[in-house]
Amino acid sequence: MSQRRISSDGQRRVIAEVRNTISRGSQALGGVKAVVDGMAADSFVDYTVAPTTFGSPRAWGLRNVPDSVLKFTSEREPVVRWLVYWVAVDIYDNWYKVVDPGKPNSEALDDAVQRVLKQLKAKRELTRLATFDRRYGTAILLCAYTGMGDVGWETPIYTDDGEFIGDGKLLQITPYPWTKVNVVEENSDTSSIRFGLPEFYEVTRGKGGATKVHWSRVIHSATRLDEESYKGVSVVLAVYDDATGFRNLRWAMYETMFRYGSGFPVFTFPWATKEEIRGWIASGEVANWNARGYLVAGEEEETVEFKGMQEASLDPAPYFEKSMQAISTATRIPMDVLIGVSAGRITGSEVNERAYFKFISSEQSMVEHIDRELIDRLFDTGQITYADARLKDPEKNYDIMWNSGFSINELDSARVKLWESTAAKNDLEFMTVDEVRDAKKLKKLPKDDGKVVLGLERIKKTESRSEAVPPQETKGKSENRSEEPPGEAPEEVEPV
Repeated sequence: MSQRRISSDGQRRVIAEVRNTISRGSQALGGVKAVVDGMAADSFVDYTVAPTTFGSPRAWGLRNVPDSVLKFTSEREPVVRWLVYWVAVDIYDNWYKVVDPGKPNSEALDDAVQRVLKQLKAKRELTRLATFDRRYGTAILLCAYTGMGDVGWETPIYTDDGEFIGDGKLLQITPYPWTKVNVVEENSDTSSIRFGLPEFYEVTRGKGGATKVHWSRVIHSATRLDEESYKGVSVVLAVYDDATGFRNLRWAMYETMFRYGSGFPVFTFPWATKEEIRGWIASGEVANWNARGYLVAGEEEETVEFKGMQEASLDPAPYFEKSMQAISTATRIPMDVLIGVSAGRITGSEVNERAYFKFISSEQSMVEHIDRELIDRLFDTGQITYADARLKDPEKNYDIMWNSGFSINELDSARVKLWESTAAKNDLEFMTVDEVRDAKKLKKLPKDDGKVVLGLERIKKTESRSEAVPPQETKGKSENRSEEPPGEAPEEVEPV
């Protein structure tokens, strides 16, 4: 069959338009296929293609946010990354001390605990655990003990009542996100204190497949429990909608600058028909035009003019501020801290820094039970020992004191010391010296020197001094020395 020859430019333009339409239709079908495949695989699909992923208009108010989107937002969205990762870093950045309540000034117990925690790389692994916990709401810390080859992961090392029945040493701790953990069995004994909690986990440990693990070999981390008994709530959910709008706001701002910041070309062909213009567009001669593009004009009456926003633009600052206010409300992090205002400005003063570290302090209180469970396990295995062999092994009785990340400037520090010394001086008016020293964690004075109240001693000395001096006798003089003796008139003084 012979092919028909195209005889006119008009026919060529029509065929070019049809081909472009077919090409665009194929791309659209490819996008739909990508969305369907992404939904089936529960994996993240580019937000420019999938209508319900993070950053798209339909993502606002999304009922169930997939784990893949939680991971994507905490890695790519600046504010969410701050809330998930950098807050976890700040929680453990300054670490803590382990203090013996009976010997608060002694550092022996802290040295013994920190030595073992350092061997386990606890600071790094607990920071990762907190990151996973904040991202997904739940995470676990897998505890590997010596002698695993003899008993296996399914063997319990604690009873339901918390009694240690193992005989190994804690060798390694590894955090796992909830996306790699599956609860395969829950405790069904209604008389157990662990009723309804996980009995066995299934943990995906790399390419080796899933490992069934007894609960006693796991430290379960879910610091924001709500209605579930062991599944926590992700911190991303509270800011997800506003983070979606904030991402679109920034995208629109960037697109505005890219499209209109340097102007856009306007072509004028007064001699051309609409069909000819459509054909010229279909030829692709002006594809991806920007300020670096150029046009070689012919001899016809072609004109090109660059037009921009013509000094009329929408100020994004109020919308940016509203978005940050909403995110600050949800995260409890001051807006100026989120933005990163310079410390020299009033809005970036110590007030905001103090508020942020108050927030960090509350987060430390929420994760402290995780650290205590880890340290308790080290006591149970006998790994906490004093460096001085002459000392008796420490008991599992300790306090955790977090080192503050907020530092007071020199002037305020001097004021605090002055106030403390003034308060201590006032306390000596009604407290013994030893009581005041004890409040400052100082040793008592020898013998009975500290069992005195200086304020009462001062009063006694004043009273005894008053009794030793006899009262002076009055000689009949009037109490009012300005009065003249009776019967004598005051002298009259002539006015000058």
